[in-house]
Amino acid sequence: MKRGHRYPGYTDIPGKSGRNILIDRPVFFAGLVLALWFSACFLFLSCASSPEPKASSPASGGAVNEAPASSDAGTSSGNQGGTVLDVPSSEQLRQGQLSEGVLFSLEIGSPDSIRLAVDKINADSRGMSDLNRSALAMAGEMMKILYPLETVSWNIPSVPEQDVYARIIRSAKMGVTDYSGGEDFFALVLPALVLFYAPEATLRLDEMDSALEKASGLNSRSVLPPWFRAVIAEREGRKADALEFYRQAWELESGCYPAGFGYAAALIEQGDGETALSTAQTLLRRYPSSVEAIGLCAEANVVMGNWQAAEPYVLSALQIEPGNSRLLLLRARILVEQKDYLRANSLLDAFSTVNRTDRDYLLLKARIGREWNKSPASAISFMQEAQRLYPEDEAVMLASAEICYESGMTINGKNGRDFVLKVLEKNSEQRQALSLLVNDYINAFDWQKAVSSAEKFAQVSPGAESSLLLAKAYSGSGQTGKALVIARNLYSSDPSNEEAVDLYIESLVDSGDSPQARRVIDSLMSSASPSLQSKLYYHLSRLQTDPEMELSSLRSSLLTDPRNSKALFAMYAWYYRTGEYRRAQYYLKQVAAINPLNREYTRLLDELDSLLGQ
Repeated sequence: MKRGHRYPGYTDIPGKSGRNILIDRPVFFAGLVLALWFSACFLFLSCASSPEPKASSPASGGAVNEAPASSDAGTSSGNQGGTVLDVPSSEQLRQGQLSEGVLFSLEIGSPDSIRLAVDKINADSRGMSDLNRSALAMAGEMMKILYPLETVSWNIPSVPEQDVYARIIRSAKMGVTDYSGGEDFFALVLPALVLFYAPEATLRLDEMDSALEKASGLNSRSVLPPWFRAVIAEREGRKADALEFYRQAWELESGCYPAGFGYAAALIEQGDGETALSTAQTLLRRYPSSVEAIGLCAEANVVMGNWQAAEPYVLSALQIEPGNSRLLLLRARILVEQKDYLRANSLLDAFSTVNRTDRDYLLLKARIGREWNKSPASAISFMQEAQRLYPEDEAVMLASAEICYESGMTINGKNGRDFVLKVLEKNSEQRQALSLLVNDYINAFDWQKAVSSAEKFAQVSPGAESSLLLAKAYSGSGQTGKALVIARNLYSSDPSNEEAVDLYIESLVDSGDSPQARRVIDSLMSSASPSLQSKLYYHLSRLQTDPEMELSSLRSSLLTDPRNSKALFAMYAWYYRTGEYRRAQYYLKQVAAINPLNREYTRLLDELDSLLGQ
């Protein structure tokens, strides 16, 4: 019997054991139809709900997704209807689907390179493809966020929400770093845009810096990683690193003006006014109406002491922004440096109606009190307020130290050395602090510490100032030969420098070269200023063998400068040797008043008091 005809209404099919299985024929066909129907439904639903092409995976990073540039471009994804765009991956971009050089130009990240990328996109013979629109949107976002002084001259297309780079930028604007885009260049760099939106305390700067370092390895010609790393270093107080990163970005592309601003400002803080001015002038040529560039030119000249050159820049910037407080205070600073205290004080009084707690305002008022009003108490009152408001501020501590050294008074129980050492604890190479400390040790006749501090200062900041202090320290410590070598070089390079002349003659006398010392004195005496004449007469007194001639030279020295400390002390020594202690006391008191922190003068005065029975 054939299979299927053994029993009416049944069909037999082979079983696993080889025996036939009988099934009901109507049930069999009904089940078969139902199974085929379910299979067809499943296939239809699978096709209808298949996902759009992905942006790149986290391993490869994502590229900007773009909607068509039509009026409903922003609604072309999801369930809104319209054309669903491909989201290009970084691999697609790098494999040449963009016109040649577009991606590389975008990665360079300067205004000129971004604009070049846009020009290449617009010139693409293939037209405005999805990839080109994606890159165009990226270019617009970068220009708007990074370079507000530049204009965006092209329309910025909308992008789908699932776009990887757009999502990263959107997160950055909300103060969130998003590193889910992968390890390509922009996935590592774009999260750092959060630096321009979020407070420092909310950021993982170490994570950001590490990602930017990786990005530098992917494209070493891009300005973005070093620029962003400079901002991070600045926020973390790593000033030397910030300066170096700003320099790298600026030298890669001078069109990256924010890096130029940062570089010039860092140079100004370091005291390198010359390089800062060159940088600021380059910026000003490109952005002649930029108050930031004009202000940096002014500040660079201030650092170099070029007060007259700084003034026109400040006035020009104030014409653009009359209420700019930083520039108003810089204007007051220039007036103080030019000894125009009356106008400076009037300007500060006007400023005080708006702000009486600004740090620079307090510092300038203290200087006016000290230099113009000759009132240490007034200066100290302003510095006490500055100390209260800005206890850890470097400029406040250094200004406090200067007032303490000059007046012999303390501020909030601290003396000048306390403030200087506190600054050096934070920054052992702070130039002004090192200079003050060396002078402190020299004035205190603490020669061993003077030499060690001066040698460090000369190493940190080579130049005339540090060389002068080092020679003085060597001279005081008895290292006459070293002092003479430095002094001779300083005198040869700048014979008009009074301090160099003074030190050179003193070193000649100390070394026993009296003929050369007298020749230098004779060549300079007739044309010397009163202050230099006082120094020359003092050195001449040391060359005299007749005590009366020595006394005559000292009197001539004090006639031209009554506050010449060396001449005053020499007068004390002359009268002390001759036993005229009362007159010796008179001159020593004047020396002590000029140098109130010198403990040696205090000891000598006590000795005189004992001799005089006081």
